[in-house]
Parts: sequence; structure tokens; C-alpha cells
Amino acid sequence: SGAAAVGTGTITFTDTTTATTLASDVALNTSGQAATTVTLAAGNHTIRAAYNADAAHTASAVTTIRPCSSE
Repeated sequence: SGAAAVGTGTITFTDTTTATTLASDVALNTSGQAATTVTLAAGNHTIRAAYNADAAHTASAVTTIRPCSSE
């Protein structure tokens, strides 16, 4: 059996603590990963990464809490 095909959808990153879209329509690389760099205020932030579906893959999302230092 072959490797699963990588999706062609995009990722939207949201800070749900502040209801702010951090990055939208971030493309996946050939490994199926997406990344972005943003500046956040100090404190805990709940970050949601949502996969925007393509024709072969359904939408999904994951949420994590990340602390940000003031340094």
C-alpha cells in the first residue's frame, strides 16, 4: 500500500482567547504541514488550527493552549 496523499486544502490559525485570526489560507507543504509566525501579547493563548477541506479530505481542527512570555 502507498502513502496517504497530502491534502491540498489550507490552514487557518486563530487565537480563540482574543477571537483573532492570526493567519488564513496557509498552504500545506509536501509533508502536509503548515506554519506561520505571529507576535502575541504575553499570557496564555488558545490557538486553533483549522484545516479547510479540499476535494479529497474533510475539514478538521485542533486547539492547544500556549503560554507566551513577556521577553
